[in-house]
Amino acid sequence: MDKLLAWSTKIANGEDVDMSSLTYEQQILLKQMLLKEHNEQTYDDPTLMKMNMQIMAITINKDEVSEEAFQNRIQASENFLFLIENVDNSSVLSYMKLIDEILAILKNFKQELEFGNWQFMANIVEIVGSSCQNNEPLQSDFMKFVTTDEEDKKVNVCDLMIEILVNLLEHLNTGNNFIETQLLISKTLYGLSNLIRHNVQWGAMFFTNLKSIQIIKQLFLSIDDLNSAVKLKLSSLLQSLLTVSDVKEDAILKFWLDMDLPTNILKLLKFDEKNNKIYVLDNSIRLLNTLIEKKFITDILPDYKLSLINQLALLKQNPSCWDRLNQDDYSTLMTYLSQ
Repeated sequence: MDKLLAWSTKIANGEDVDMSSLTYEQQILLKQMLLKEHNEQTYDDPTLMKMNMQIMAITINKDEVSEEAFQNRIQASENFLFLIENVDNSSVLSYMKLIDEILAILKNFKQELEFGNWQFMANIVEIVGSSCQNNEPLQSDFMKFVTTDEEDKKVNVCDLMIEILVNLLEHLNTGNNFIETQLLISKTLYGLSNLIRHNVQWGAMFFTNLKSIQIIKQLFLSIDDLNSAVKLKLSSLLQSLLTVSDVKEDAILKFWLDMDLPTNILKLLKFDEKNNKIYVLDNSIRLLNTLIEKKFITDILPDYKLSLINQLALLKQNPSCWDRLNQDDYSTLMTYLSQ
């Protein structure tokens, strides 16, 4: 990557360089650097998306692993993320047959992580989340594409991201790559959240996957060791699931009851040196309010209710917390708990 940057500077200064030794993907990246520097758009966005996907989709050869190849793919994934910020670009992922390529990379996540491609995989799941955010047609488009797992069973993007989380939670227990694991957990939760939000079909896929509830339970069991980004994305995923939840559906009601959220959310209602992100608190309080409003919580055991009241009272006593907290949501929850 440093060599490409140096060549980009030389070309921008009018110097001659020999590009014959560059690989195909290096030539693409160099061209994009030059376009960015000159603020020009020689290629249209769909073409750039295809070019970057060609780099991302290159199969890793176990015997030919190089840091340069990894960096090229990371750069291509970042370029792709930038391009799909435009909703018109993200909306044509299906038409351009790029969803197939995304699924192929997700399917290969174990090998990617084996070679240390944590940042690359974080970008890939973020591509799913960013492209699906507030994009109902693309959420539906993702439903049309499936691949096969190690047992040759058909799986979709939701199944693949759940499987990624299952494996990442095993990584957490080993203590290896702890920072990288949390980054990828956070991005995968983000991807699932935007895939599912307000889409009943994806909600059903998540609820019927037997590993779903275990993932959330395990995350709550490890919550004290997780960073604020993971905590926020976990509560955001639960909020997304509520947008596709019907209290009259027995299976969905059981899912929420099995979660024991009054107890688990108590773990998120902390404000100290380690837990000082106000949005985690706001999101958690709002989540409880929504669960109560939608009647997924109709009663809280007295001991848990008292614990929640005491924990919330501590937040009010801390000025640096209270002054930034959404006090309307706080008051709504305290009113219910005090009844």
